[in-house]
Amino acid sequence: MDNNLIAVFHDCSAGSIAETTNFPTVVGKLIGVGAESYHCDLYRREKTYYMPDGRSHVEAEELDPRQFGGANIAREFSETAITTALKSVQTGAITYVEFLRRIMQAGCVGYQVCITGKRALYFGRAGEVYVEKFPGAQ
Repeated sequence: MDNNLIAVFHDCSAGSIAETTNFPTVVGKLIGVGAESYHCDLYRREKTYYMPDGRSHVEAEELDPRQFGGANIAREFSETAITTALKSVQTGAITYVEFLRRIMQAGCVGYQVCITGKRALYFGRAGEVYVEKFPGAQ
């Protein structure tokens, strides 16, 4: 994997946790380097970034246990709680780290951001899926 790509992926992950970047900026950076999608694994606390040619790169989510509170993933999947968390993070009412905490409490085990499809898919333990189109996407 190209070091410049790795640097962009790291900046996207670390910047999200540090609250120095937001989702639209992350998507813009990933479009800029030609990334196709990324997957956030909440079990493992890591993101995998995917390029259209099959290359991928894994970044650990550098979550401070004091900041993150060691949130566990709930057994029950709540689409309502996920949509509430999405609206809150999109309006800036909560941080990205708080968003992660809330979707885990809503039973989300991970999510896939499909840049080319302009949507994100949120997954539950039993295969539940909630699909959220990017704000403003048709």
